[in-house]
Amino acid sequence: MISANRPIINLDLDLLRTFVAVADLNTFAAAAAAVCRTQSAVSQQMQRLEQLVGKELFARHGRNKLLTEHGIQLLGYARKILRFNDEACSSLMFSNLQGVLTIGASDESADTILPFLLNRVSSVYPKLALDVRVKRNAYMAEMLESQEVDLMVTTHRPSAFKALNLRTSPTHWYCAAEYILQKGEPIPLVLLDDPSPFRDMVLATLNKADIPWRLAYVASTLPAVSCGSESRSWRDGKAG
Repeated sequence: MISANRPIINLDLDLLRTFVAVADLNTFAAAAAAVCRTQSAVSQQMQRLEQLVGKELFARHGRNKLLTEHGIQLLGYARKILRFNDEACSSLMFSNLQGVLTIGASDESADTILPFLLNRVSSVYPKLALDVRVKRNAYMAEMLESQEVDLMVTTHRPSAFKALNLRTSPTHWYCAAEYILQKGEPIPLVLLDDPSPFRDMVLATLNKADIPWRLAYVASTLPAVSCGSESRSWRDGKAG
């Protein structure tokens, strides 16, 4: 039975911020650099946090610091607490910010991470108008360089601009359920046309593995690629 009189613990935001850094970077040394503290200070902070919550949060694995079950449990809450804290502060500081923010988004991000990003921006900057322009990855850097957009959301990281990783996603290969690869037969590929980082990655991987391939279907947009992958014509030798 849980006692209703149990005292409430107030979690320290600085401790949580350092905790998240350690969880993401796996070592106190790397986390110390990220939060601009010494390694010993980070170690002391994590000891204080463990004392505060009364649970062991880290387990040593070689030089790495891995989360315990309780650490994993706390990490999800820590991220939410810090996000709401930062969002609240930003909202109060920039609540009167007005104007137009022009966002360039690649096809790949338009229906995945972009909706989440737009919701976050709208909640923090309610008076800010958003202008979204969706184009191929290849044109994103050019749009940013010409100041056609203020920021871009893309799967490509141009070296000329500062960038922040919003998320990582695995890459998968897909084929029809009935497709059987015959030994020595070129793999029929459904790809975006040039330039495309995904196309480059696919061809480089196949070439490195010395696997023959042929371009069976090439399209300029993701919806067209989806149509091509669902079509039977190229599999039956009618296209390619």
